[in-house]
Amino acid sequence: MKKNDDTFLARWLNGDLTPEEENAFKNSKEYIEYQKIIDVSNTLEAPDFDANLLISKIKKETIDKPKVRKLNLPRIISIAASIIVLLGVFFYQNAQNPVYNTSYGEQLSVILPDGSKVVLNANSSLTFNKTSWKKNRNLNLEGEAYFSVKEGSVFKIETKEGRVEVLGTEFNVNSSFNYFEVMCYSGKVNVINKYNTETTLTKGNASRTAIKTEEKWNFNPEDLFWKKGMSSFYKAPFSRVILALENQFNIKIQNSNNFKQERFTGSFSNKDYENALKTVFTAMGIKYTINNDIVLIKN
Repeated sequence: MKKNDDTFLARWLNGDLTPEEENAFKNSKEYIEYQKIIDVSNTLEAPDFDANLLISKIKKETIDKPKVRKLNLPRIISIAASIIVLLGVFFYQNAQNPVYNTSYGEQLSVILPDGSKVVLNANSSLTFNKTSWKKNRNLNLEGEAYFSVKEGSVFKIETKEGRVEVLGTEFNVNSSFNYFEVMCYSGKVNVINKYNTETTLTKGNASRTAIKTEEKWNFNPEDLFWKKGMSSFYKAPFSRVILALENQFNIKIQNSNNFKQERFTGSFSNKDYENALKTVFTAMGIKYTINNDIVLIKN
């Protein structure tokens, strides 16, 4: 084993050692320890390792820069093997816990391991544990999403404001700070808010919890909503309408706190920025000005 060979590690990882080098290394006391590390890292979903690129870079560094001191091979291998394991663990954990995010104005369709479907609305996030999915169909949601659930074991959506439990159904969940809304489009869902108030919804039933106040109402499942290009509201706190406008169009609406008590019933198109503002603010009798991506509500 040539301890002063700067390319030894890269060639070993790439399987390019000569038979003599391979035999000498396997007979060294370091081999068993390093091989165990590599065996563990090979079970993880790490990023692709380009050994040829690494060899090229090592050779370039060796040629272009004068050696200040001799490199210690066991230390090089130990550090590199540790990096491989850490990278492997990182990518393994992310593969087991996929995260889906949307930005302003975006929608994202996700097919879950059991064939259930989720459509994320703008500025939302969804994650779940892929490894334990067969035993526990649990997801974590921030923002808003529409679920079409395949029948099977209990299906749970956890949010900071409450959770939803179902077997097989279609429903919409909208959750953010001090706001939790669920609308059932088919089947039956069990809704538990963060205050442990439990509600069962069937097709056409909806409930929301806003600042400790629970409300229920009925709706037409055939009506248009955000998944079909329209954001619709029924007696919604005006702050939720403002948030929906900001999420859909990546804008900032100022002075909206002056209308905390107002409620809004109606819809706006997710495709037309100026028309959406006009629809909402005209209906509310509110004057406003637009300056690029800033909307200023006048007192």
